Amino acid sequence: MRGRPGRWCALLAAAAAALLLLQAALVDQRAAGGADTALRGDDAPFAGPQQMSVLVGPSDSSAVTSRIKKSAHSDDALEEAEWGGAAGGRAELPAWMASVAQRMERRRRHLSDACSALGLDAPGNDSLHRPNPWEFFVNHKHHLVWCNVFKAASTSWMYNFNLLAGYSPKYLQTTKEVPLSLARQRYPRPSLAELRAALNKSVSFLIVRHPLQRLLSAYRDKLENALPHTFHQRMGAQIVRKYRKGPPKIVGTQKKTNPKNPRWPTFSEFVQFLVDEYRKGSQFDMHWTPITEFCTPCQVPFDVIAKFETLEEDQNFLIHLANLQDIIQPQKKNQAKGRTTTEVEDAYFSQLTKAQILLLYNIYRYDFTLFNYTLEGYLELAITETPEETVLDVHATV
Repeated sequence: MRGRPGRWCALLAAAAAALLLLQAALVDQRAAGGADTALRGDDAPFAGPQQMSVLVGPSDSSAVTSRIKKSAHSDDALEEAEWGGAAGGRAELPAWMASVAQRMERRRRHLSDACSALGLDAPGNDSLHRPNPWEFFVNHKHHLVWCNVFKAASTSWMYNFNLLAGYSPKYLQTTKEVPLSLARQRYPRPSLAELRAALNKSVSFLIVRHPLQRLLSAYRDKLENALPHTFHQRMGAQIVRKYRKGPPKIVGTQKKTNPKNPRWPTFSEFVQFLVDEYRKGSQFDMHWTPITEFCTPCQVPFDVIAKFETLEEDQNFLIHLANLQDIIQPQKKNQAKGRTTTEVEDAYFSQLTKAQILLLYNIYRYDFTLFNYTLEGYLELAITETPEETVLDVHATV
């Protein structure tokens, strides 16, 4: 982060140019007949990225795959949402469901507009331009397709999908088996052709979350509270050895630790690790892989885009839409206890510099844009330590 002003200036120049090009594309799209600009708030139509995008990082390469065809983003999507799940019967939507259905239509429209403006809806030979069926769960009996996003209600919906697979609640509560392993025994990873066929006759959904909240949740669960002798405990020890400045370096599984020198990586050390891994083009751990790469939402259509922020209502809508209310009871597992979410976020993001937060934005820039999230409130928490970082902050609002 220090001693390379030339590199930062180059990044800023590239970012500003890319942002101007993207804004021009959006103007062209609006002129061609974009979405209704009267919509506002969380589900307003696409209006471009909210912060700077530092367009540097790895690119992927693999075989070209044709795009999955399905009219999930069409104008009659609301009408399609009235069908009664597996039974296929039409019914009048209750008022609350009609309201959520309209919310889902706005989210699909925003996603479609953003994918088009960013050029992510065209087929291609990298991980952003080809469907990724690997992470999907297909339940043929109940006509339900889910892309599992870790740290976005994944625990509760893995439980739900295991229920739908025939495991009893008692077994799921007592077994020592990992829920994901149990699920994959009943839901083998689909091929692209299998996913395409299932999408044509199923309700498809994913659950998204603010990228920085999701990242913090993954850090706290997998590194700060890593179980001894696990993969993530070993990963944490490696991060401490590489990024902690000055002796002593405390790693391992000892029970006592110094709060000023913890045995697990600090949030700042984890972010340094993440940025370096991104620059090297390394594959991310599934718990913090960007949703855009994990679920390829510009290549795979989704009927329901649920958000962690409106999860109770969104998943209740999904359960009724798929006629699963006799099997699944809406719930939100792993709710935070003690301090409020805002207090927790403040405590962690105040450890980061503004440059680090902007670099995180770069890594998750497509998740921010496609699902209509912003950096609002985060830069204000951050530390400004160097002139370089001050320059970055100024250019972030270009």
